Amino acid sequence: MKRARFLPAARTLCGLSLILMLPATLPAPAGAFIYFFWKSPVSGSADDPTKWNPAGTPGYLDTGFFDVSGTYTVTFPATVPITNSLSCGGGNVTFSLSSPHTTYILEVGAGSGAPQLTVNTGTMNVTCLNLGYPGSLTTMTLTNGGLFLPPAQFHSKSMGNPYFSGSGGDVIGYGGISELDVFGGAQYYCERTDVASWPFEMAPLASSATTLRVAGADVGPARLPSGLHVTGSELGEGMIIGGAGAANLFAYNGGYLDIAGTTVLGQDAGSGGWVTIGPSTGISRNSSMNVHNHLWIGFNFYDTVVAGHGELTVRDRAAVRVGGRCDVGDPDNDASSVLRITQGGLFRVNGGIKIWPTAGPGLDLRGGLLHVRGGAFLWPAGKYLPINSQVGTPELAISDGVTSTGPNTLNGNAQLFVGRGGSGTLHLSQPGTVFAMGPGSTTLGDSLGGFGKILVDSMATFSSGGGMNLAVRGGGELDVLRGSFADMGALSLGAGATGVGNVLVRGAGSLLQCRDNFWLGGGLTAGGTGSVVADSSATINVLHVTGINPAFTTIYSPGGSLTLASGGRLTTTGTVLNAGAVNIQGGEIDALNMPISGSLAGWGRLVTMLQNTGRIDPYSASGPGGALHVPGNYTQYAQGHYASDLGTLGGAHCDSLVVNGPATLTGTLDLRLEAGFVHSPTDTFTVLSCTSRTGTFSAVTWNGSPLGSQASVIYTPRRVRVVVNAATGVDPGADTAASTQLRFAPAGGLSTLAFALDLPEAATVQVKLYDVAGRETATLYNGTLGAGRHRLELQGHGAGHLSSGAYYARAVIESGGRTTVRSARAVFVH
Repeated sequence: MKRARFLPAARTLCGLSLILMLPATLPAPAGAFIYFFWKSPVSGSADDPTKWNPAGTPGYLDTGFFDVSGTYTVTFPATVPITNSLSCGGGNVTFSLSSPHTTYILEVGAGSGAPQLTVNTGTMNVTCLNLGYPGSLTTMTLTNGGLFLPPAQFHSKSMGNPYFSGSGGDVIGYGGISELDVFGGAQYYCERTDVASWPFEMAPLASSATTLRVAGADVGPARLPSGLHVTGSELGEGMIIGGAGAANLFAYNGGYLDIAGTTVLGQDAGSGGWVTIGPSTGISRNSSMNVHNHLWIGFNFYDTVVAGHGELTVRDRAAVRVGGRCDVGDPDNDASSVLRITQGGLFRVNGGIKIWPTAGPGLDLRGGLLHVRGGAFLWPAGKYLPINSQVGTPELAISDGVTSTGPNTLNGNAQLFVGRGGSGTLHLSQPGTVFAMGPGSTTLGDSLGGFGKILVDSMATFSSGGGMNLAVRGGGELDVLRGSFADMGALSLGAGATGVGNVLVRGAGSLLQCRDNFWLGGGLTAGGTGSVVADSSATINVLHVTGINPAFTTIYSPGGSLTLASGGRLTTTGTVLNAGAVNIQGGEIDALNMPISGSLAGWGRLVTMLQNTGRIDPYSASGPGGALHVPGNYTQYAQGHYASDLGTLGGAHCDSLVVNGPATLTGTLDLRLEAGFVHSPTDTFTVLSCTSRTGTFSAVTWNGSPLGSQASVIYTPRRVRVVVNAATGVDPGADTAASTQLRFAPAGGLSTLAFALDLPEAATVQVKLYDVAGRETATLYNGTLGAGRHRLELQGHGAGHLSSGAYYARAVIESGGRTTVRSARAVFVH
């Protein structure tokens, strides 16, 4: 791509040599063209002959000069629709266009003074614009003249500039110091239709220092966005901001830029191009910049040529959209170029983004969103990538099938920081999206109060040759969702005392793969919190590649926890050491070894074996009895605990261990009763089954107390069963389905004195036992019972002193202010 170069020739009047550029349809001149000079700083109309020197009215062959000091307004009526050129060299002049006016070239700053030109209403059509000259101080403003006047519109063909070699376009800052303002709803249209050269350039010479501001306004109830439009071919050249000099561009408060071709910031060595989009305040519309083709920030498109400094800042309520590719920096060196996004800003690029090696940061993410929707994200090797801010929450999002090259540093060196001193997010999504990094390390949530997140979503891929430290001192989160894949070296969660790390792997096909080691919740010393969930048929795979063999998965106490739910799995080529907490809710885990502080709870499957020095607690989310299945061997050591809940609601049931292999037992069996437990003698519960059994439990507890006569533990070669013995009393909270009638009747056999009491509502109950002589022999119950069926019996030592014979039970029930007495007779054979 070639750019037309300027000819720094001495300025000449735009006269006879320009006549040939006029439209061919204009009538032939009646005489020679005339240079008209505005006489004095007095407002007037352009068709007033007394305002000009020489006296007359300028026409389509004539040039109008405005270099009178002072402030005045010139009105262009329909009687002066066209001139050859207009030049402003001094003073403060306002053009008020009551009807469209056309001129070949508009020059502002054609001398060494400080001219100011304002167009406050109407439409001006030009072939090209020259703003500023060496040594001048120049300002041009497009704005509106009030609520009931249309804002100015400026249309330029952007070609035929006499100060270009070839057919140049609009020049903002041709030497000197100059400023162009597009305010109050005004519109600037750069309407070049060919692709021969750049239609719009700021600061083309090293002596140039120029500023362009585009800002909307609120005029009464009306919101007036202002715009700069560079039309033409989207594949051609559009706009240079800082060709060889210094250029600043601002779009804010509803100001916007729409550029059909490529845009360059800081092109030549020694130049500077600064662009700031936003912020927006008040009720004005958001500010934006739309580049249809490429955006080059500090990039010189000439081969082997050094670029200048390019800097683009996107601020609050502002957006930049790039249809092609964005390059930051130059392969032949540049002056520390940078793309900066602050909180509330949006930068979206459809053709990818490449950060070249640069002395500057390349990316300065202080908040907002950088979204790469096509092409590739390309980051230079040997330089770490920070996604972090202490003042905002930046997010780097890569989607739409982008194959990207992330940072690539040597093993042991940092390559990616997410939330290092503040917060940040890396978001990968959609099939084919790949973010690949080198052997360096990744750190999330590195500082106290910081938070870093990596989200891999919808079949995207995150791949790192090195390991990840997640939540070293701050907070960190890794989510692998909806069929996505994350692969890295060793993964450590919550390694620091204040770290809080979370990992979520969810969805069929989702896979988190760690090579060599996986640490949850700290380390050998007191660490932070590390929580991992694999859900909905997702998989965590820990495998040996180059490090320790076998690979270790270590869950530390007290901060480490692992949940495997709804088909979620943890597979490994090594072993899992659980000193923290593992919760299986319909998932599965490979070989598990639990020291004294470890716990395993839930229902699901252990793929190989289970060694227990900690605590095992099966349960079910719904329905009676949860089961943990162990296809291999089960070993419980002396300090190990196995807890099983016994229940009778809906039939006798219990939590169980189902071991498809040998079981070696010692330690403690903890039996607990579910709420509503109402047992009968000989109720049997199978708490463990196996292919063969060795040993017995050293201790058994019943609701936290040593097991007495409540039940017996029966050991067979392949099962461990709990059989309920006869026991005195009733569980006051044990009730079945509510009865509709009050009933009291015998409920035991000949060897058991038992009675059933049905209560339609809660009541205070006293039940006493009498012999046939009317002597009181025992109290079966005295207290409150809820609605439902209750079993009251006299067993064990309580029945040992009774002789065989008939006995009567008398129940006194107080409920709802009424007292009811019921009696029942039973025969007891001792």
